[in-house]
Amino acid sequence: MWDTEQLDRWVKALKEGQVVAAPAEGVYGYCVDPTNEKALERLAEKKDRFTSKGFIVLVRNFAEMKEMTRLITESEKEIISHSWPGHTTIIFLAKSNTSKLITGGRDTIALRMPSEPYMKEYLNAWGGPLVSTSLNISGGRPITEAEKVPENIISLRLTDKLSGKESKIYDASNYSWIRR
Repeated sequence: MWDTEQLDRWVKALKEGQVVAAPAEGVYGYCVDPTNEKALERLAEKKDRFTSKGFIVLVRNFAEMKEMTRLITESEKEIISHSWPGHTTIIFLAKSNTSKLITGGRDTIALRMPSEPYMKEYLNAWGGPLVSTSLNISGGRPITEAEKVPENIISLRLTDKLSGKESKIYDASNYSWIRR
């Protein structure tokens, strides 16, 4: 889907700690390396939001999920089997070494394993987990069209408009839906 030059440039920017953009399932989002604290700080500043909110991390597979979470319970395995890969973000107990900018200072982490082929392609090109959050300023309207992505940011763009639908969010730490 993405040409090699475009993907290489995008991955290089991520490795350099830049904030980049890419389409998620329903809206365009900012992306950063979840292991780069400076990039996470730049992202929080760009979003103009409180660091207590935290960020969603996209994972490619269960091995990456397990690297970021504590013990997975049977009920969590069940919600995973019904939701992933897909459009559902699941909140788990985070490993203690997870950045407070990702967790929002809580002991939980929000993860999603996407099913969209274009997301899998850029996640595979990156080679690991990736922080993703909507491209809008906190509280603002999400961006669903490529031409509205700011020109000054290295981005991957689709020709079709995205749905605008946000991911569902399930909190596995207390067995409740936050957003359906």
